[in-house]
Amino acid sequence: LSSLICLSPDRREYAIGYDRFEKFNASLAASFDLKNKAIKNLSIIEIVILNANQIDAYLRLCIVFKFQILEKTNLFKLEYLFQSEADKPLMEKKIYDKAKEMQIISDKQHKKLYELYSLRNKVVHRYIITDIKTIELKEICYEYELICEEIRLMLKDIETEQFENKVGYNGIIDPKGEKDESFVDELFSLVNDKHFYKEFHRDIKTNITRKK
Repeated sequence: LSSLICLSPDRREYAIGYDRFEKFNASLAASFDLKNKAIKNLSIIEIVILNANQIDAYLRLCIVFKFQILEKTNLFKLEYLFQSEADKPLMEKKIYDKAKEMQIISDKQHKKLYELYSLRNKVVHRYIITDIKTIELKEICYEYELICEEIRLMLKDIETEQFENKVGYNGIIDPKGEKDESFVDELFSLVNDKHFYKEFHRDIKTNITRKK
């Protein structure tokens, strides 16, 4: 009960969006646990799939933050951060197209993402019925890793743009600044909830008191 907060109506939309945003970030963080394990086990197909997931996540964040800059708001476009069972899916290609439309990615990157999307589907769905070779998977994995890092750095630039313009989620706290221990533990707590799996459990060392 000590952590219960009553929100005025004007703060509720932001609070709901912020909660979903945090869960989105926790899911992205949790994906690195799976990816690191896949790398350790040389599970190439799994690495390809997780890279595709992370690219989609980075682009969604880029889009959400760009909207915050353009609309000069702290509110989040939740359709890019959460999909319930009843929601109409917002597929990866739509995310690629929106990112290109908002000039987040170049024509060349957009084309590359479409090419990798087709290769990824071939790997996942048609490995047995096509002539694709296992050795080719390493090259696909490498290409995915390269563009995944490119897009991560684009997200970093947009976060910096928010801070410099004092708008959006990153408008107050410098995204390049060092995070305090309670911030990290809050993320660990959310990641634990996402995994709900003993292998990836992290102990929480501090009382989580960071205010939203």
